[in-house]
Amino acid sequence: FGAVERLRSGAVEAALAGGPGGNDEHQDDAGQETTDEETFDFVDKVAKELPLQVICAMVGVPREDRGMLIDWLDKGVAEPSEGVISAEYFRKVRDYGSDLIQEKLRKPGDDILSIIAHAAVDGERLTDRELVAFFILLCSAGSETTRSAIGGAMLAFIRNPDQLEKLRAEPGLMRWALEEIVRWTTPSIYKRRTAMQDTEIAGQSIAANQKVTIWELSANRDEAKFDRPFEFDITRKPNRHIGFGAGVHFCLGANLARLEIRSVLEALMARYKDFSLAGEPAWTPSNRLLGLRTLPVRFQRA
Repeated sequence: FGAVERLRSGAVEAALAGGPGGNDEHQDDAGQETTDEETFDFVDKVAKELPLQVICAMVGVPREDRGMLIDWLDKGVAEPSEGVISAEYFRKVRDYGSDLIQEKLRKPGDDILSIIAHAAVDGERLTDRELVAFFILLCSAGSETTRSAIGGAMLAFIRNPDQLEKLRAEPGLMRWALEEIVRWTTPSIYKRRTAMQDTEIAGQSIAANQKVTIWELSANRDEAKFDRPFEFDITRKPNRHIGFGAGVHFCLGANLARLEIRSVLEALMARYKDFSLAGEPAWTPSNRLLGLRTLPVRFQRA
């Protein structure tokens, strides 16, 4: 997680300083008038930046390739398609991942992809196809869902300013705010599972080998489990959401996602005193992932 902390002062701060006026230091050097207000697309400038940079660093994507890979993932998710990533960009990411894996097999580093590529269980290593699937999963799932949570958090705080004031007044609420953000945004809408045996759920018979969809978005609004489920409340305790899944399918990157969301929120609250919508949000055209494609925001400097 040390890499995330270092990237916070890099990716996040660079993104925040990269609004219409450019970098603050360069503004002052040029003798330009400093403004107390900034307006930019929060998703494009901030929400997508940290998760993608962190995943690229963890996987071992060379710096010179990160912009290209980030662009493919971004465009692939934004395009309407049957999958998480459109077929055209899926192939680009797949082919790049295949080449990168071969490079890691020849010259391993200290990144996750090198470790997994050279790992063996009972003397057997993962096949090239399995390694490519791992690369695609890590790049897409590890960046898109966190980006959606960060973007959704900004929109939630804009629409519920009292919650932002609570967090500013009591920073100790951050722990619970993070859980409420994941519950509220639920970036992964549903999963498909296969029944291992005959069973019954809420009176519905399910036979072994039948496919079942698990709707996390619905579960995280369940009136039987949550008091006032359709309200965004950062003081919600307990908050037994399933935004990170459950059991053997619990998200391996849950703590990393929490850390990234916290890093962005803390940087935003330190830099700005107020946020407001500067235009209508646009959502990603997907029935599998829930997230904002654009979020124009007006920021007032602290």
